[in-house]
Amino acid sequence: MPEWLPTIIIAAIAASGAWFTARVTGRTGSYGRIRDLESRVDLVERRNQILWNYNRQLIDHIYQGTPPPPPAMPNGII
Repeated sequence: MPEWLPTIIIAAIAASGAWFTARVTGRTGSYGRIRDLESRVDLVERRNQILWNYNRQLIDHIYQGTPPPPPAMPNGII
């Protein structure tokens, strides 16, 4: 048997084990945690963009000297 064959077999078993763990454990495995963190970062970025746009509207409202009431707060913040 060639010397490199056991290395290839062990690498294939390790790779298939990692893939199986990612698919079976889902949210509890490390891949599930990364997926959860990515979705949380996406949510925070969306909220940040909404807040930035709302703050820009408030600044424009004040700068233009428009009387009250200020622009309505967007629904996506809360």
